[in-house]
Amino acid sequence: MAGASLLVLLAAGCQAGAGGASPQPAGSSAVVRPSAVAWQRFTDGCPTLTAPPYGVGAKGKRYPPYVAPGDQTVLDRVVPGASFDQAYCSYKIAGSDLPIVSADVRIFRGANGASQVDTLFQSENAAAKRLAGPDYADVPQLGDGAFATFYFETHLQLTARSSNAYIRVAVSLDPETVKSFDVLQPLPPQVPALSAVMTDVLAELR
Repeated sequence: MAGASLLVLLAAGCQAGAGGASPQPAGSSAVVRPSAVAWQRFTDGCPTLTAPPYGVGAKGKRYPPYVAPGDQTVLDRVVPGASFDQAYCSYKIAGSDLPIVSADVRIFRGANGASQVDTLFQSENAAAKRLAGPDYADVPQLGDGAFATFYFETHLQLTARSSNAYIRVAVSLDPETVKSFDVLQPLPPQVPALSAVMTDVLAELR
């Protein structure tokens, strides 16, 4: 159920152009360093969304932790040996399959937790910039940095890091909703809605 790794999703068949900006090199001033805070846990239950987007309810449902096989492959390759505590929340419209807004929170354990999150974030951010092209947006004001993508024509994702926490907010939409998006720039108008959800999620780190 958790949002899949962008290294998996985008490489698997994102139809966006590949002419986006090149990844920032290591040490670039554009790279936001993780904060010194080390998070221990996520709130019980799910955050109540202050501005639930796309008509979903403000109250979410928590599901058991789950890591998709492809996502685990990426973790094993990029941050081998990393371990984390996970929380997964889903927000829907009662009686409807779509849209779905989900939040996948992973708090990495140990003294290297923040550096592992940094490594994973930089790897996925570079993949998104390279493969998503115009359907990529940098959102640096959230946590220690974030980026958004629009992929497979009906899916939005916002990925953020905060010290040793790695968070994905993902949205699956019905095609009719997507028809209302700007044809040339579908992603930028959606970033504020994604950011509002991410702000609520970040506030529940403890």
